[in-house]
Amino acid sequence: EEEDRTAKKRLRALPALQSHLRTAHNMTLCELCITHKRDFVSKLPRFTPQGLKSHQTKGDGPMSGFTGHPLCEFCKPTRFYDVVKLHEHLNKEHYKCHICEKA
Repeated sequence: EEEDRTAKKRLRALPALQSHLRTAHNMTLCELCITHKRDFVSKLPRFTPQGLKSHQTKGDGPMSGFTGHPLCEFCKPTRFYDVVKLHEHLNKEHYKCHICEKA
């Protein structure tokens, strides 16, 4: 019965879950997905450190339709949830030439 209770451990807050995943399982969640994906945390995939890097840079495989979190070329290594968030960032934080934009 003691094993049963620890196997289904309830954690009070997200930081506690992240700490537990890291220390007990060497796994992590994607911070961008936690913040922006409209899903329950329990439904989000868990990643090894290498798996997280692959998720962020390459996506979750050709069948998923997800090709990774886009990178701001000016703020490397800053990544954004999707191209919409990247474009919002670019328009807010980085200057653009309005002459080139009209051409």
